[in-house]
Amino acid sequence: MPPSSEHRSRGNPNVEPLAQDHVIAARVPDHTRFFFHDPNLARLPDGRLVIAAPQWGRARTPDAGDRHLRVLVSDNGGAAWDEAPALPYQEGRPFVLDGRLLMFVQEESHRDFLLVGSGDGGRSWSDAVCVLRGPVWNISTAMLERDGELLWAMDYDLPDGTYAGKVMVRFDRSRPPFDPAAWNMSPVLEPPEMPEALIGSAFQEEATAGAVPGARTRPFVWLEPNTVEVAGHVRVFARCTIRGQAMAHVAAAMEYDVAAGRLRFDQFVPWPGGQCSATWSPTRATTWAGARRCRRRATAVLPGSGAGCSCTTASTA
Repeated sequence: MPPSSEHRSRGNPNVEPLAQDHVIAARVPDHTRFFFHDPNLARLPDGRLVIAAPQWGRARTPDAGDRHLRVLVSDNGGAAWDEAPALPYQEGRPFVLDGRLLMFVQEESHRDFLLVGSGDGGRSWSDAVCVLRGPVWNISTAMLERDGELLWAMDYDLPDGTYAGKVMVRFDRSRPPFDPAAWNMSPVLEPPEMPEALIGSAFQEEATAGAVPGARTRPFVWLEPNTVEVAGHVRVFARCTIRGQAMAHVAAAMEYDVAAGRLRFDQFVPWPGGQCSATWSPTRATTWAGARRCRRRATAVLPGSGAGCSCTTASTA
């Protein structure tokens, strides 16, 4: 089927749009007062789907401080959704590990690593346990399961801005997940120097309009990191927002030294689009990544052998 005229008018005329059929799993009660902030999706071994959707009140409205986590489940591949009781968290990222449904949550965004679990497929959840303290954060980026451990690179806020540092969080799978002693965090990796040739100076005001918080005062912001394994090496990729929206298609590549338990910056690499959320799809042997051009939204499909497949859920923002 040739690309639709609507798609051709918005972007590449040679690209056929994917996933045009969709189901609305949830709506905010009033889009002028609320939005979904970074909803996340997990698939259980039995095929059940679980969405964790942080619903936030919009800034400069009476609902600005109203933040809670809505949870939805589907047993028919996403065709229909049931809503479970909301949870008192500002963030939620469900994931399945060793057959068990767990979820990273935060009572306050960018503060501490709290863990909850569900024994009934996401309809009810345990009380939260703090397994790591610190200004960490991440969304539905790729985690890495290895023999005996789970690795997940995360943002670590620094005094000069959110997203500024990066750490590797490690879980020892030989121990119970709610045991704080089973979790540890690498030393904080501070952001590298951005080459002046990449920063530029044209269109400064236009480029920083509506930028990621902190981008107006920093030459670049590296966003949520993805953890993958390439040829036996643990690699971490983080999308770079360079002077707001002045430049896209660049990511920071990091290497994790497993023996030393440290992250190090390696290089800047080309990476299509303006956002970065990836995980490997073994069924299609391709790498999927949500991509966004400067000021416009698109989707990229990248061939590869181990970087990842992205499951991106749209939010009303």
